[in-house]
Amino acid sequence: MPIFINERHHWLKEQSTVWILQQGFMTLQDQESWDGELLASVVHPHADNEELKIICDFFNLLMAADDLTDLQGARNVQMTCDIFLGSLRHPSMPSSLNFSRAVADFAKRYKLRASSSAHTRFMKHMELYLDAVASQATLRDNQVTPALESFIIQRRENCSMKACYDLIELELGIDLPDKIYDDAEFLVAHEAAVDLAWLGNDIYSFFKEIQHGQGGYNAITVYMVQFRMDMQAAFDHAGAEFRRIWDRFQAAKASMPSFGDGHDDDVRRFVEGLERWCIGNIYWSFESRRYFGEQGREIMAIHTVSVETKEKTLG
Repeated sequence: MPIFINERHHWLKEQSTVWILQQGFMTLQDQESWDGELLASVVHPHADNEELKIICDFFNLLMAADDLTDLQGARNVQMTCDIFLGSLRHPSMPSSLNFSRAVADFAKRYKLRASSSAHTRFMKHMELYLDAVASQATLRDNQVTPALESFIIQRRENCSMKACYDLIELELGIDLPDKIYDDAEFLVAHEAAVDLAWLGNDIYSFFKEIQHGQGGYNAITVYMVQFRMDMQAAFDHAGAEFRRIWDRFQAAKASMPSFGDGHDDDVRRFVEGLERWCIGNIYWSFESRRYFGEQGREIMAIHTVSVETKEKTLG
């Protein structure tokens, strides 16, 4: 699947920068390094102006919350998550905090545009996401590297991808009924797309997290601990896992059943949206400066990240 950047990207860049700076919790430097506008434009190339702006604002909120909770202890993380969820649930009653008002502003606009079923799923997924973020903070405070099975279960929630994928319906102007989300083959494709996103993120963000003392909760570290691997073996294992999950996604996509009632084309477009997200996330990871600074394109070309020694990197 080729990469397409939404033709509204430059318009979005200007609009989103104004919005996020007005909120007062993200600096211009942070916003430019994160480049949520590029991510939104790559993974949602068909979104119209208003939908694209809503999506990008949500990405900016997620990134602000992610960066903030990475620096907080478990008690303050729980408070941040409560503020986030409360502002989503009751956007007409935000607190005096800038972040709460920004979440409320997004929530009002999203609810007006989303279908009722997509909005209900989004709210459920956000609750699961925020619960998992709070649980992760407790593990971090106690310096616990979880076992692989429990890590995967929690990672599927705290990566926020389920909520992000709900916005594909907003982009495409479709309304998938709940019966589709109950279908086994659809769920295989959906879960595989979630796994591709968080595993890719862990691969690309590993060295950044190590530098900030947050490497304990990352698939690479979990592999190293669980399987007694060195760093290179853990990265090789992650690459093999990514390939296996990608094959699982493609098999589920190819064997998607008919749902009748005129839903098949919407399901096809949604699953293509999942695939576009997985590929676009890789592209954005190297094009933005979030993980690799100015070296992203070079690293993508040579497929190699050089470190002087493993001991120095991990120290």
